[in-house]
Amino acid sequence: MAQMFPACFTSKNSAAGAAGERLVYNHFKEHLPDNWVVIHDLWRFFFQMKKRYYANYETDFIILVPNKGIMVVEVKNIKTIKVENGKWTRINSEGVQADFGSYESPVHQAYLGAKKLRSCLSTRFDIENMEVRSMAILLQQKRADIPADDTWDDLLICGMEELQDGLTRRIKYLFNQKKEFTEEQIEEVRSFLVQTVQYTQDLHTYTKMMDTEAAPLTKLLSLLENSSGGIRVDGCAGSGKTVMAINEVHRLSARIKAQQEGKYVLFLCYNRHLGQCIKNHPLIRKFTKGKRLYANTFAWFCDEVLEPTGINIDWRKAEQEVAAYTPQLIEQIQQKWQYDYVFIDEAQDFHPSWWALIHATLKPGGKLYVFSDTNQSLYGHINTVPELPTRITLNHNIRNCKDIATYGHALLPEGATMYTLPVSVQEVHILPGSANVEDRARTADTLLRELLKTYDRRDIVVLSPWKKPEKSSLNRIPNVSATYLNETPEHSIQRHEYWRQGKIVLGESIRAFKGLESLVVILTDIPAPGESLAFKQNDFYVACTRARAALYIIPTLTGEPYVKEVLRRSQEKKQTES
Repeated sequence: MAQMFPACFTSKNSAAGAAGERLVYNHFKEHLPDNWVVIHDLWRFFFQMKKRYYANYETDFIILVPNKGIMVVEVKNIKTIKVENGKWTRINSEGVQADFGSYESPVHQAYLGAKKLRSCLSTRFDIENMEVRSMAILLQQKRADIPADDTWDDLLICGMEELQDGLTRRIKYLFNQKKEFTEEQIEEVRSFLVQTVQYTQDLHTYTKMMDTEAAPLTKLLSLLENSSGGIRVDGCAGSGKTVMAINEVHRLSARIKAQQEGKYVLFLCYNRHLGQCIKNHPLIRKFTKGKRLYANTFAWFCDEVLEPTGINIDWRKAEQEVAAYTPQLIEQIQQKWQYDYVFIDEAQDFHPSWWALIHATLKPGGKLYVFSDTNQSLYGHINTVPELPTRITLNHNIRNCKDIATYGHALLPEGATMYTLPVSVQEVHILPGSANVEDRARTADTLLRELLKTYDRRDIVVLSPWKKPEKSSLNRIPNVSATYLNETPEHSIQRHEYWRQGKIVLGESIRAFKGLESLVVILTDIPAPGESLAFKQNDFYVACTRARAALYIIPTLTGEPYVKEVLRRSQEKKQTES
């Protein structure tokens, strides 16, 4: 009986696919030799992001064969597969003939899986002593359906009733090299891959829960469309406020376009990079071209409003400058910048004097939607968010895994309510603190090198409270494209785009990253409370809640007791809740 991981069959595949994999799983378990190791459903989330899932590389089975090597097995339980002139096609669940998507065939899919696994293992092991091969198993085909060509070595056609008696012999036959894949090497690889299986299963469960929790939020505002006045949504970090806003803006814009209504929608936020994400979101982008929808930051909006006047606002002195030019802004807004629906995200960071401009954008009878979180207020404007007739409070964190959400909760005022998803993907890690910025940079570099063996660059961001070189370690960390003093907005936006494309690891200030998220966050240079007027507990709360699955903190020497005390409080909260 082979060693099976997981010990019981589980699958997130379709019903037909799961039935076939179950059959193969049971056969492997019962008929492969005792010292063979079988890992089922290895789901490498870090190769390519697809929607919210990192599922570009999914392998049905990996078999560790003593004295031979590693076999990647792809199982297909499809009733009709045909090969004509070398082209593989299948009949899909809708009864339509289709190809195999990005793969030429099941054999090609298994081959690419083996290639990616070999690349992954090479970052940790001496791959020269590990031959990695591949094989596809077709459960419902006959030999006559598949031409006898050079793919037959890597292809097993066995029928649904029983697998061929020669499966073990076929697997051994496919290995070529004579170098020995030892028991010690098998154990090292097994340990690494099994940890990955558990981690990715936890991450998959967590993302499924996140989507399930977020689904009702996309419909909530539409149910309140006939409410009078405006709607204010208050919520903790990761509670889905921006998700709500984007979906309602999309719904209203689509309806306006479909019914050819003469109405307009305005969607503004505070943070530059969040503004770019909103503007380029697939649900938003297709409507901004028609001028029915304007989506961007408040600063960008004001610049466009003032363009005919020749006035240029110095946004380094935003409060004074906007106040000085408010009459000109209102005059221009009243001429051509008025809307039926106005959405304001990150409202807690809008200066009190800006709200007169926001109200000026509303047409008579228009509706204002405001989204805020007082605990993410970084500029002292928490009491200036307008009260509106309808108020909604969201206190379920659906962005962060349980340990990160609980750590963030420990930073909130006593009595604050936050509910978390039940899945713990990874604990919060606190690394040794240092008074020396160079030491913190070296610690971050060592950690980053290790993480890059597992994660893609687009999955990691390094955050610091500071940009100044004497305080920030960001520009001292190799392989990090970091923010710097006097960086232009254009260059900053370009860095973020390169990060999303997986070309760089992003280094950014905490405040510039507010409103965004990353699978993994490294926080560095974290001081103790009160050390700097420019860094408050709200900044730390914002920083921690950017991480979805993994959070690493590198504090200053004086900040280390503080971040550890927060960890202690969070662990107490976690134990109390459980």
